Amino acid sequence: MLDSDTLFALLCLLTGAAIPVVLVALVLSRARRQLRTSGAYREVARNMGLDVDTRGLSLQGVREDRPLWVGEVLVGQGAERRREVQGVLGFRQPLGLGVDLHTRRSRRESSDLLHQADLDKRVVVQASHPAGLEALRRDDVLRVLDFFCERSRQIELTDERLRVRLRRPPDTVDALGALVDRLEAAAGVLEAAGQGVEPPEAVRAWRPALREVAEKHGLNLDEERVALTGAVAGWPVRIVPNHVAGTWCVWLVVRFAPDVDTGLRVHPQRSPDGDGDAQDIVVGDPAFDTAFVVKGYDPEAVRTRLDAPIRRALRGLLMLGPVSLDDHGLTVRCMPVDTLDEALRHARVVAERFSDEGHDVRVIDVG
Repeated sequence: MLDSDTLFALLCLLTGAAIPVVLVALVLSRARRQLRTSGAYREVARNMGLDVDTRGLSLQGVREDRPLWVGEVLVGQGAERRREVQGVLGFRQPLGLGVDLHTRRSRRESSDLLHQADLDKRVVVQASHPAGLEALRRDDVLRVLDFFCERSRQIELTDERLRVRLRRPPDTVDALGALVDRLEAAAGVLEAAGQGVEPPEAVRAWRPALREVAEKHGLNLDEERVALTGAVAGWPVRIVPNHVAGTWCVWLVVRFAPDVDTGLRVHPQRSPDGDGDAQDIVVGDPAFDTAFVVKGYDPEAVRTRLDAPIRRALRGLLMLGPVSLDDHGLTVRCMPVDTLDEALRHARVVAERFSDEGHDVRVIDVG
């Protein structure tokens, strides 16, 4: 018969041996899951023509003129810090709805603007344009919102993009591919909802100013949508109303059609989302390096590409509004309408430098 001290010693021995085995099993399980997820990201990126970062588990790119990003991010502080997967899809151009929608964050937040009881309990809507709010109440739009509310910790919808923070991270090819497909289908529904929305009176008052800009720069004015289209240095340009933080402003994009993907990304040190970012490439121009985050596959090639005229133009645009540049285009997301002439002059400098790099100059559909 074993005494109590012997039994206790045996228990400690068995427990001590089991703990390392359990820890090893957990590490191996996590490693297998990481490998499976990395493989899924690589395959989906290859199938969909996107870039992949398997270190941070993310994929990104532009599909059908919509910028897309899906990946893991760290959220929260201290003991609450955790990883979650987010999907962000930008629209081809701002929707013009004048609404901001997000998942309800506290009991104090409430709204019943959607006239749909279940959704009104889960999301909060801020609207500055009655016609835009009415478009949000379409049945197909409500189905999109309901779908993502069911599967996400949080959703955010603005005139520029749809962001979802998922409850369950996709870790297979099918799940990740389905997420991208769902985001793109949702974008199609929301863009269609915005098509027939008449701009608010404050935007309609821009027409004389836009008519003058159109004549000076050889662009086409869409009187009904209060928008400009055309080309700058051979590249298609689109200028439309945008709604940011309760303010109507102008959104400008010049779209490139690159022959190669260099991974170029330039955006302000403090991004429009309020997220900081690490500086990957130092160009060597202190004023520019202080203002922008620069990324790319080949640092030397990026430094050569961002020559002095482009750097000056980007700094000039940053004085007007948040600006970003990548292989696919130049975007200024929100600036006053009376700065358009100056913005187009800076944009032309960038567009001409991209044309000079040997890209095939071809105008794509500007919608």
